[in-house]
Amino acid sequence: MVEVIPKKKKKEESCLNKVLFLLFLVIFILGALITLFFNFQKKSYDNRTEKLSIDLYSLKESQEFEQLQKEAIIYQEKFYNIPKILAFYFQPSKLLTNVLEQAIYPGVVLRSFQFNKEKNEVEIVGFAINEEMLAQQIKLYENLPTVEEIYLKNIQVEKEGYIKFALSFKVLPKYLTSQ
Repeated sequence: MVEVIPKKKKKEESCLNKVLFLLFLVIFILGALITLFFNFQKKSYDNRTEKLSIDLYSLKESQEFEQLQKEAIIYQEKFYNIPKILAFYFQPSKLLTNVLEQAIYPGVVLRSFQFNKEKNEVEIVGFAINEEMLAQQIKLYENLPTVEEIYLKNIQVEKEGYIKFALSFKVLPKYLTSQ
């Protein structure tokens, strides 16, 4: 007698798992490519400086000595200035600062603006005419697409009747530029 046994169906992987795996894979590959690129650049500069050093020792008596020495110094400065140059490329974008400047509620004056790039956090200190104006300003920042979380750090009433406040909020990384 023939018995029919149904095949077990394979469980399908969820789309979220596939997307997360692909995202991780892309980030890993990009990180590896960037690392390889900078290692290649470093080796290239090292090879050039080594070649120039050898040429300098062999040509010490010639007239080209000073020119080659200047060229070696230029390559060395380029190599040592790479971290300093890269530090300037990561700053809040003009889009971010323009959005924040345009999102100031009437009756609120901002006194200082600081950006912490390690935490992607903006800290703002300012004055409001009254509590209602401050509440409207906070609500305005909460509705911005760039803001992730908002914290009211400090609030106090000044002698003149103004309300001094300090608030901070985290900025979504996609609103920061690396150029």
